[in-house]
Amino acid sequence: MIDIHNHILSAVDDGPKLIDESVTICKIAVEQDITVLFATPHVASHNELLASRQFQEKTSELQSILDEKHVNLRLVAGAEVYPTMDILRWLDEKYPLTLGDSKFILLDSPLTQMPNGLDSLIFELQSRGYKPILAHPERVEPIQCNPRLLEELVRRGLLLQVNASSLCSKRVGESMKTAKILLDHNWVHFVASDAHSIRHRRPMLLEAYEVLESDYGETLAKNLTEINGLKVLNNGIVSSDPLPYHEKKKSWFARLLPNRK
Repeated sequence: MIDIHNHILSAVDDGPKLIDESVTICKIAVEQDITVLFATPHVASHNELLASRQFQEKTSELQSILDEKHVNLRLVAGAEVYPTMDILRWLDEKYPLTLGDSKFILLDSPLTQMPNGLDSLIFELQSRGYKPILAHPERVEPIQCNPRLLEELVRRGLLLQVNASSLCSKRVGESMKTAKILLDHNWVHFVASDAHSIRHRRPMLLEAYEVLESDYGETLAKNLTEINGLKVLNNGIVSSDPLPYHEKKKSWFARLLPNRK
């Protein structure tokens, strides 16, 4: 499988602090049948933007350590970029913000609000040939309240990536409910780990695959965890056939229950 969203590099963002933990996470990834992993540190602040120039070097350093330890995992440098119109200028200035050498760009999702001007940013990126992917929209509170906020964006070609942990949680919270709504409408194009440590959102793609296969079938499970990731790796075309949004009406009993985050 291919994990397109992962905070694997040490001492870069809120991922692992030490390289040894990075190696441990990579070993867990291999146990989860992951063969290719995109290292996608956060890029939001000016300092993080400047640091992105070193992402490829740090990815190569970790790859060398994995090779020495015979950890059979391919790493690809990338980034998770805060969605601001400044991205257009940063790309013009040749900051390495895409996933590998592709035209795919992973956009972060603020959890408490929809990013200002997201529709304009998506349009401008697409007009320049980039392929934006919105990370973990199922965790965004306004989308949890109204998934329809994504409908027009997805119809216009925005790709969505859901976190594996949203599908595998032992508690049925709003992230899981929203992820399933997005899946039911065929709006999801990738499932990735968004792993940060051996404890916090570890790379649990195999578990997510099993949930997808059970609920939606083998074809969709493979597309979201492997085939579409391969298309990112090769800068191919990720197909999208979103269904029109329809809100599932709650039963009178469900309306009496309190919402659980």
